[in-house]
Amino acid sequence: MARSAAPQPMGNNSEPSIGDLVAQAIGDVTKLIKFEIDLAKTELRGDVRRVGLAVVLTGMAAFAGCLVMVLLSFALVYGLIRLGIVPWAAFLIVSAFLILLAALAILIVYVRVRGITGFDSAEAGLVPATFVAVTVNVYGVPLVRPVTVQFVVSPAAAHVFPPGLAVTV
Repeated sequence: MARSAAPQPMGNNSEPSIGDLVAQAIGDVTKLIKFEIDLAKTELRGDVRRVGLAVVLTGMAAFAGCLVMVLLSFALVYGLIRLGIVPWAAFLIVSAFLILLAALAILIVYVRVRGITGFDSAEAGLVPATFVAVTVNVYGVPLVRPVTVQFVVSPAAAHVFPPGLAVTV
């Protein structure tokens, strides 16, 4: 069992007073909270360093990717020129290709993000479920189980009509 660092009265082996015990407990809880906060700060510091390093390295990779894209674009332009296309048309073709690539990326992002509803269901609140249960114990003869009868009440069907569909829930 752990002992507190609070001084104990010496002498006639009497137990400490309630006030001393409360003061000791408050001191112990205060120390515990301080140590927990220090531990959380230490863990958070390590996490912040890792996240910072990940952000920096991701930025460097994105920058390098952009440079590679520019170099590949010039390689494609010079490859088209080598095939006999005039230089201005080769640059125009590659530019149009890159614009289409960017538009495709934006379209994919739009389609993926369009369905995100965020916290709509959390803001709507809870909807209680319909539940009816009745238990009746009637014993005509002691120690003999009577016939069990169960009545099932089916909930009414709610018709929901989203745009373009007819659905019964």
